[in-house]
Amino acid sequence: MSKLLSSLIQKQINNTYANDFQKFVEVLFVAYYGQNFTPIKPKRDKGCDGIINDSKTIIAVYGPEKRDLRAFKRKIKDDFDSFVTHWSKNYPNWQVVYNLTFTADEVQFVDSLNIKIIKQGPEHLLEIFDKLRWKQRRELAKHLGIDDAFYTNDLLETILEDLIQSSEIEENDIPDSRPLYIEDKIALNYSPQEIDAAIEEYEDCLLYFGTLKKLLSGFSDKEQAILRARIRQDYNRTNGEFSQRLEFLTDHYSMKYKNDDEYMFFIRIILIYFFERCFIGRKSKMEKS
Repeated sequence: MSKLLSSLIQKQINNTYANDFQKFVEVLFVAYYGQNFTPIKPKRDKGCDGIINDSKTIIAVYGPEKRDLRAFKRKIKDDFDSFVTHWSKNYPNWQVVYNLTFTADEVQFVDSLNIKIIKQGPEHLLEIFDKLRWKQRRELAKHLGIDDAFYTNDLLETILEDLIQSSEIEENDIPDSRPLYIEDKIALNYSPQEIDAAIEEYEDCLLYFGTLKKLLSGFSDKEQAILRARIRQDYNRTNGEFSQRLEFLTDHYSMKYKNDDEYMFFIRIILIYFFERCFIGRKSKMEKS
């Protein structure tokens, strides 16, 4: 996750309060823990905002609009007393989830209740966020009111950096190709039965090409050359029809996030972009001339 998106998420967490913050934590924990997390309705919760089942942990969520040590102590003490009374017999662990970074005074107070209490601030919530699938991240970013463009930029930039950094290819002089007539190029590379689907996929990917071009312009000439060379050489190492080779590259580049449809779709955007730019696939007569 980029520093920009990370800082935006943390800022939004800081500015999400009360029931809204509890709802965000619930959505985040359900996404991360799945069936291992049990949400609890806010009313009559007996001091419990959710249960992490396997570790037998009760969570208490606190999202104040402003920092106030006296209010913090009162709230945490009340929730801890409720935990001891109603839950501690069967659930020995307790966790405080806070929308602000803990101060030294706050940490010392929580520790004075029980040194084993787990303290989760925005930084820890970001770590959980970063472990989710990309589709889940998108949904949570929307939940926090973050513009989808920031998410798209972050995902594309992450993939580009991964492809460049994991490449062992040195800089190559690969000239840019002229713009193509994409339907002619598709007809040259796909079977007649695949053409309609290929055109539809291209149109879906085309929506992101402007963003991708801007992100690519932020990389150095050498990094762009390495990226082009890697995709071209990986493509040339594959066999079969064009669509089969494209599938192989999609799977190969998605190994880091296997079975993550969102990540694979953005890998596909990059590959179709380089297909359009004529770094992979057969060229039309006009491109060769």
